[in-house]
Amino acid sequence: MASANPNTVFLVFIVILVIVIVILLGICWKFIRPEMMRKLMRPRSAGSEVPEYFSGNMSGNLRTITYFDYATLKKATRDFHQKNQLGRGGFGPVYLGKLDDGRKVAVKQLSVGKSGQGESEFFVEVNMITSIQHKNLVRLVGCCSEGTQRLLVYEFMKNKSLDKILFGMDTKINISAGEKK
Repeated sequence: MASANPNTVFLVFIVILVIVIVILLGICWKFIRPEMMRKLMRPRSAGSEVPEYFSGNMSGNLRTITYFDYATLKKATRDFHQKNQLGRGGFGPVYLGKLDDGRKVAVKQLSVGKSGQGESEFFVEVNMITSIQHKNLVRLVGCCSEGTQRLLVYEFMKNKSLDKILFGMDTKINISAGEKK
């Protein structure tokens, strides 16, 4: 029986070794990565947990926000009292809140149906807002996803709403007149 070329044996050994290492790394990545992500994405506020749909889809910017529990935001807005309502948008009302550390925030309460409709919109909005940073955009401070509650917490910008700054009374009258036509 002829003996194999030592270079060929060495090359086959290296190829098999690389394949085994890649397979082991793949297995480790599959099972260890979710646990590592949970550790990296530890909540920034006491008592809150990172929602499951965030933990599997974490981008770097999602680590910059705080995950609030519902009780904290309920307290900050004084039980979402009507007096604290700043306005109402297509996704729900926005309330003025004061956190325990004294910061004023705007809390946007999203209307989510019992069917879970709005869940994906909530995730998309959080992901999008955290990935966009600009001096003229309000910064997202954090969010809450607890039970059926979906809340976004923005830094509070005083001095009226954006439409009052952008559009004077004349513009609003012209827009209203145009809508009636």
